[in-house]
Amino acid sequence: MGEVILSSVDLSKYQKLSELDHIRLRAGIFIGSVYETSSVCWVYDESTDRMKQEELVFSPGLLKIFDEVISNSVDEHIRSKKVNNIWVDLHQMTGEIQIRDDGGIPVQKHPEYGVYVPQMIFGELRTGSNFNDDDRMTAGQNGYGVKLSNIFSQNFRVETCDGKQRYVQEFSNGMKEKTEPKISRSTVKGTTITFTPEYDY
Repeated sequence: MGEVILSSVDLSKYQKLSELDHIRLRAGIFIGSVYETSSVCWVYDESTDRMKQEELVFSPGLLKIFDEVISNSVDEHIRSKKVNNIWVDLHQMTGEIQIRDDGGIPVQKHPEYGVYVPQMIFGELRTGSNFNDDDRMTAGQNGYGVKLSNIFSQNFRVETCDGKQRYVQEFSNGMKEKTEPKISRSTVKGTTITFTPEYDY
């Protein structure tokens, strides 16, 4: 039998999204609400050098993508004990966030996938080192993690050094665009992630 064509049926309502577009369209599934909410939280009071309770207004989604970057550094400390310090810089005028640690990610291409390990970690979906449920000690588990921070940012810059080589790569347009990695020699170990979230998302 030949193909039956029903010309009166509107098929335009059926869509096929890329995985990146699906994540951005359904942000709530992946990073929580992107709308402002309020909650009573414990905060540090510099004037008294004590913690106090205060009602804060914030975006759960913004907090989530910030936490994902911090969690990467914490996870590396748990796994390898190579990260001993984490620094956070918030630039209020530009909205840029920078998170640094003194660890360092191997600047090598994965032998099976032919992609540099830093790109796999920060710019390739469903990649990571936490898929083995038998010996899980860290937060990540689904291959999204810090990639969500990249996807919901205007720009996202990765700089890491493993003690031998320095790796720099920049992403933009919700992780859809990326530069080629720049590799140079360096003996200073550490990872710096610099990103500007899409505050108007």
